[in-house]
Amino acid sequence: MAQRQAKRVNRRGEEVRPMRKLATMRAAAGLTQGDLAYMCGVRVNCISGYERGERSPNARMLSKLARACGCTVDDLDEYTDEPLNAL
Repeated sequence: MAQRQAKRVNRRGEEVRPMRKLATMRAAAGLTQGDLAYMCGVRVNCISGYERGERSPNARMLSKLARACGCTVDDLDEYTDEPLNAL
């Protein structure tokens, strides 16, 4: 029987999910993690953490990430297409 993977949570106890779309949008913009980190004023391990789900960006950082990738914040959010009753 398959085991369920434990949910990742941040220091505040909030669920943290991988931002797979961030990696996709970053690559589509022709940026490396280093390029994106420089543009957003953070270290590469921060961007890597967002993409792997080890970190969760705040609203201000989401805006910086979207601007650097040439997309909207909604484009980075994998969960905006889910119906409200599923949340």
